[in-house]
This record gives sequence, C-alpha cells and structure tokens, in this order.
Amino acid sequence: MPPKMRVRLSLRSERASAMRARRACESQEQTTMRLSQVAQRSVLTQASQSQEERACCLAGKAAYKASLRSRLKNAQRSRMNAQAAANPSASWASETYHQRLLRNVRNAAATANSKAIETLDRRRDRQSRDAAAKATARAAETPLRGSVRNATNAATTSRSWGAETFDRRRDRQSLDADATATARAAETLLRRSVRNATNAATICQVEGACQSKDAAATARSRESETELQWATCNARNAAATSAATRAAEKSFLLSPPSLSPLSPPLSLPLSPSLSRSPLSLSL
Repeated sequence: MPPKMRVRLSLRSERASAMRARRACESQEQTTMRLSQVAQRSVLTQASQSQEERACCLAGKAAYKASLRSRLKNAQRSRMNAQAAANPSASWASETYHQRLLRNVRNAAATANSKAIETLDRRRDRQSRDAAAKATARAAETPLRGSVRNATNAATTSRSWGAETFDRRRDRQSLDADATATARAAETLLRRSVRNATNAATICQVEGACQSKDAAATARSRESETELQWATCNARNAAATSAATRAAEKSFLLSPPSLSPLSPPLSLPLSPSLSRSPLSLSL
C-alpha cells in the first residue's frame, strides 16, 4: 500500500474511533437529537438535488469504494470486511430500542431512495447478484443454521404481523398482490411451468412429511396404550360409527327421494300366485 494511502487510512480510522467513543458516552437525548439533525440534513440535501445529481453522487461514491477495494489484496479486503462487520455488530448490541428503530427507519429511507433512482438494468443486476449471494449462502449453511434461520424469520414475521394495524395489513396485502400480479404477467411459459412444478413438489413433500409424522405419532400411541385403552378406543369408534349410520338412515327416512312427474311408474313385482292364475287377475 502506498504511504499516503496508509496515512490516510490511519487518520480515517483514528477519526472513526474518536467518533465512536463520543457516541458511546452520549445520552439518549443527545443521540436522538443527533440522529434527527442527520435526518434533516439528508432530507434537505436530497430535496435540493435532482435525480441526476443524486445518481452521479451515488455512482461516484460506489466507484471510489470499488477503486479502494480493488487496490487491496484478498487478505486485506477480508480483514476490512470483518472489521466493518464487527464494528456495527458491537454498536448494535449496545444500542437501545429507540436507536434501533431510528436506524431501521434511516436505512429503509436510504434503501428506498437508492431503489427509486436506479435504472432497470441496475435493478436486474442487483436482483441477480442478491439471488446468487443468497443461493451461495443457503448452499453453504448447515441444517441446524437453516432451522434456526427459518425459526427466526417465522418469529420476526409473526411479531411484525401481530403489531401491524388493519390499514397497514391492507396496504401490505395490496402491495403483495400487485407484485405477484406483475411477476406473473412478466414471466414466460417455461418459468410458469417450472414454478408450478416446484410448488407441486413442495406441496407433495410437505404433505408426505405431515402424513409420515401423523402415522408415526399414531403408531407410537398405539404401541404405548394398554389393552384396556385399546378396547375402549375400539368401543368408542364402533359407537361413533353406529350413531353415524343411524343418523344417515333417519335422515333418509324423514326425507325420501321425491319422484318427478316425468319418471316412469313403479312396477311392483307380482306374487307367484297372482302371476300364475288369470282368475285372480280378473277378480
């Protein structure tokens, strides 16, 4: 690394450490005031800039970061990434609920602004890059981590759905419906076939797992029950079956099938004596 770059990075790290020390010793009111001032400055800056200037500013920052990281080696880049990941995690562990809420709101606003000014090609590149990173992470995780991730996501989703109001739920459902309709309208026939096959395979897998789980639970309960419990279960099942049969017969007798006027008349079979003697028929 060049000496000037090393000095610049050391000064930047010193300023960052001093700023983190000042933020660690400030009170909640000072943190709230500082974050509100930062939000106001960012709002004023974004309001005074046009979309082209904002896009140029973001592109310049991204190019500068990319140039800095391209000059580093793999070990230095991994060490910087680890430090960049460790510093926010340490600060996030010590922050309060109000600070976390403000940080989430600020990150959501920044993400929404960056997504609003990006082009279609950049959006597709970002989505493909995110999908590739997610697939790589999912393929490298263990079953235990996958179970923990699924449980965490389910708990977070249930908490967010439980805390949202009726209007927010209606807005979320409408947004999800619009996004689904847009995706379904833009997909090709091959993608639709693949999606249907994937959904059918997932449903069959889930149903098979549920059926095997139910069968295993039934087998365990049958193995653990005593002879008296088995006889009681059989008697209860027989009583329920007989009661259902009697109810069906009673409903059939109370409401017999009605004959339509166009139906042929019922032909009652004659007894053998009447069918043999013509006198009985004439009488």
